[in-house]
Amino acid sequence: MSVMPSDFLESALSFSDDSNEMSIRNKVSRAYYGGYLAARDWQIKSGDKIPQTLSGGVHMRLIHFYQKGLCSDLAPEEQQKLAGLLSLAKSLRTKADYKLGIRVPASDGKTAVRCAEEVSAILSN
Repeated sequence: MSVMPSDFLESALSFSDDSNEMSIRNKVSRAYYGGYLAARDWQIKSGDKIPQTLSGGVHMRLIHFYQKGLCSDLAPEEQQKLAGLLSLAKSLRTKADYKLGIRVPASDGKTAVRCAEEVSAILSN
């Protein structure tokens, strides 16, 4: 693999200009994907399948997978925390990527990075 989930988080951290809205939007998006891809890779590695009955697209189905505690490799409370972090970061990413008429504050970039870092910390234990 030429790119790892952690590379997305590193990319998010490279956007240091919190006064430039495009940098903030990029920071949010890259951070989200860092966390999402790490959680997706963990799910795949666990061998636990995401049931087709879970609603939503691939991103929401992964969040629901962890919300319902379906990963045999993680404690239920870790899965709940993962689901919450991914859900928050996803909502920030949706705003950053699609809601172009809304100003994205620097705090969204910081929150998305914190979410991705916490996802990585949970999955590294």
